[in-house]
Amino acid sequence: MASILTVLSFNLNKRADHAGLFSILRETKPHLVFLQEVHSFNAISSLARSSGYGLHVSTLPQHGKDRILAVLSRLPGTTSQELKPGFAQLISVGGLHFLNIHAPATNTFDRNFFFLSLRPHLNTPISPILIGDFNCCLEAKDTSHNSLGSNRFCP
Repeated sequence: MASILTVLSFNLNKRADHAGLFSILRETKPHLVFLQEVHSFNAISSLARSSGYGLHVSTLPQHGKDRILAVLSRLPGTTSQELKPGFAQLISVGGLHFLNIHAPATNTFDRNFFFLSLRPHLNTPISPILIGDFNCCLEAKDTSHNSLGSNRFCP
């Protein structure tokens, strides 16, 4: 039985090889793919074209390391609105809305401020579905950045 809607969310961790994304797309053919930490616009654009997806990108240019979010869609009429370049984009497909999120990982204050800034986009008759990398954890051991028992990502 075919799925009504299939969705994938994937943090590419700025990997140039896209961490096997092409194979995943070929095998599973999801309708929507929400990506965080995309390595380069050119690479993801090429991957989208070769896989039959439309591409919606949100980029925050930074010194040598752009912060890139992207959504690949096989659904006609998909639109995107950049809410916070490189951090949040609103994707709409018909009456469905999605927030592709890559929350700041710098500190709890920045992350909390970021989430508070999204509140106006949640106050709709049908709230959007939140998808992405929230950069939140319950314990420092849950991250790969844990060093000597301390972690800047955890409360």
